[in-house]
Amino acid sequence: MPKIFIDTNIFLGLYESNFNSLKIFKDIHQIEDNLVIPDQVYSEFVRNRDLILLRLINQVNSNFQLKLHSTSLVRSTEIFSKFKNIEENFKNFKNILIKELEEIQNNPLKDPIFKSFKELYDNKKVLKLTTNDEHIKKAQTRNILGNPPKSLDKGTICDELIWELLLQYIQEDLYVISRDGTFSKHLTYLSEEFSNKTGKKLFVNEELSEVLSLIGVKPSKSSISFDKEQKEIRQSNRGRISQFEQFNTPNISKLEGFSTPDLTKTEAYNNSPLFKVVDSYKDSPLFKAVDSYKDSPLFKAVDSYNNSPLFKAVDSYNNSPLFKAVDSYNNSPLFKVVDSYKDSSELKHLPSKDSPKKANPQKKDK
Repeated sequence: MPKIFIDTNIFLGLYESNFNSLKIFKDIHQIEDNLVIPDQVYSEFVRNRDLILLRLINQVNSNFQLKLHSTSLVRSTEIFSKFKNIEENFKNFKNILIKELEEIQNNPLKDPIFKSFKELYDNKKVLKLTTNDEHIKKAQTRNILGNPPKSLDKGTICDELIWELLLQYIQEDLYVISRDGTFSKHLTYLSEEFSNKTGKKLFVNEELSEVLSLIGVKPSKSSISFDKEQKEIRQSNRGRISQFEQFNTPNISKLEGFSTPDLTKTEAYNNSPLFKVVDSYKDSPLFKAVDSYKDSPLFKAVDSYNNSPLFKAVDSYNNSPLFKAVDSYNNSPLFKVVDSYKDSSELKHLPSKDSPKKANPQKKDK
């Protein structure tokens, strides 16, 4: 009977899915005899759960907006007061929703996803893999040597540790379900290592529903839709990476403390809480304000000036010998002498063109 390992990113993805998580957990329970869960996965789930819920709370707070902007005439109508009541009710319900999410964050037992995950982890039919000091030493050695799987966060050995646990405890064919590329990008190396250690085969897949089908379990519509949804998110993230890679990488490599291989670390960023916070900016009022500026008359006026003969003339002057001569004079000793002379006492005593002229004294006749 093959064993199945579901990576932490699959479980955490349920918090941001539009599909029924309870039905998906019901599908997973159908393979509980095949399932293995390292204690490291449980730790990763618990510590990242709070960050995801906090991000969801912030998204509700920033994106759930109902603001009435209108003229004095519209506000004077009878119906407008009813709109104001709707706005107030909307704010009240929004605050209630945020409080409920905060309560879920602070009390995991009120979190249906956490409860389902905990029940699965505590299930006696599920094989739990326990970490010891020897596993940690092996994971550290793997990390130092640069052997996969490599954790996306360079400061941890999470994936290295999980792999050492799987090598230690699994003696059957193994299906790994993971979406961050940690295993799939190094399948040749990991398959050979697993085969040498256990004599069995390793399979890596990104979709839960597909693995369920492979071992004879019919996945629910929720699991199929969940996999499709997560696939679309991954493709969107990869599109952002390709746009980033089109940047002038030789110039990037000249920046202090940055090297071209660092570009590969963008995948870690795309799977980090920070990326999701930045990504949520797209739906914020600030983004919409900046985006609308691009189509405004002011933007077009500025853009038109940038392509005008006047701009080119000014730009040409900035690079001309005359500009350089003037600029050089402004920083010359002569300029400083002249500039200091303006405030000197000698200059103040000189008559100006607007000062009254003194009459010439008349010679007296002897």
